[in-house]
Amino acid sequence: MRRIYLIRHGMPEKSTSEKVYIGVTDIPLSTRGSAEAAQLGRYFLHHLSATTTVRILTSPLQRCCQTAEKIYRVLSDGGIKLSEPSVVEALHEINLGEWEGKRVQKIREHFPEVYEARGRALGTYPTPGGESFLEAGVRFQKAIEAYLPDLDESESLLIVAHAGVIRVYLSLLTGRELDHLMDIPLPYASVTELLLNSEGTCVVPDGIGVRPEELLDAAEITRLYQKYETPPRVIRHMRKVAELAMQLMDGIQMRGRKIRSIDATGEDTVSAPSDSCVLAVEMEKAAVMPGLNRVRVIKACLLHDLCRAEKQHARVSAEAIRKEGYPAIAALVAGHHEAAYSEREAQGPLTEAEILFYADKRVQEDVLVSVEERFRESRKKCRSPEACAKHDAMLAKTLKIEKKILKNRR
Repeated sequence: MRRIYLIRHGMPEKSTSEKVYIGVTDIPLSTRGSAEAAQLGRYFLHHLSATTTVRILTSPLQRCCQTAEKIYRVLSDGGIKLSEPSVVEALHEINLGEWEGKRVQKIREHFPEVYEARGRALGTYPTPGGESFLEAGVRFQKAIEAYLPDLDESESLLIVAHAGVIRVYLSLLTGRELDHLMDIPLPYASVTELLLNSEGTCVVPDGIGVRPEELLDAAEITRLYQKYETPPRVIRHMRKVAELAMQLMDGIQMRGRKIRSIDATGEDTVSAPSDSCVLAVEMEKAAVMPGLNRVRVIKACLLHDLCRAEKQHARVSAEAIRKEGYPAIAALVAGHHEAAYSEREAQGPLTEAEILFYADKRVQEDVLVSVEERFRESRKKCRSPEACAKHDAMLAKTLKIEKKILKNRR
């Protein structure tokens, strides 16, 4: 089946931390963006078959050309059949006219009426001397559709472009209200997968704005802690949960044993159990039990309480992680505070979600405790019959998962 991958370029070089209107302003990739682009290449090398023919199209702006070139080099060196990226003029970002390169705050202060008018009709209101999002999206759509008739069944089309025009194109495909196009999560170096079939072009479920999970490294996790203002005590808790999850998957008992971890430099180390930072995790070690992606589990542990200060923190944390481009990790985080647990789940194979759930219930703040101790303390916080019922269900679920883990130990 023919596939289209819409790729947002890597992080560009920025001269200021203030919000600036950047459409057709031509800026290069940052050092980080260049690394992201190379990782995108490795992502596609893993996901594309060696028999697949690949065609890369790119916006003419250098942040996209540089991203496309990085992807091309990795794929070419990896044996994928493809020609050099083709620059397509119509794939450029929205032209913001007189607002290009200007600070958002300055436009808001000096042209309040125009700023507010555009905000009320974001999809169709053009900036002075520029395009509307709709105009830019239609231009982008026509450019893509011109290539589709010649796309073979075994060919994949990689399109490196920009957040604005990709969001409009997706809105046009799905019938989404254009005035809400900015709600579509599309972080830097993200991939949106489309399928072409007899009925037309459709978006792969959970396939919008996905970043390769390899990009969620130590530095990225630290950035998320800072962005979402996660308190230090919560960070310590998550790191301890990650340590325990590593041990559970290694099949190593807690007391009197050494544990393996990887420090923030990425070096494989051996240390005694401690509250030390576990920001970088094992990247190549095979899972002990079939079906478990141990790297994903550890990353979910390190982020599961990202927004703990919020009500319904599991849902809010999951939504934040999804917007950052990691839907599979977000799905694990969403269920770490869920009490529902069927008998079929209890009898089934051990899952990534269960490892996270159980490890979280064994750590009181940043101290390893027994299941009984953890729930004895949390019971004191129950203030209603409903809360007590959920607490009892959570305890029962935890004990069932514990039995499953013990059964799977080496």
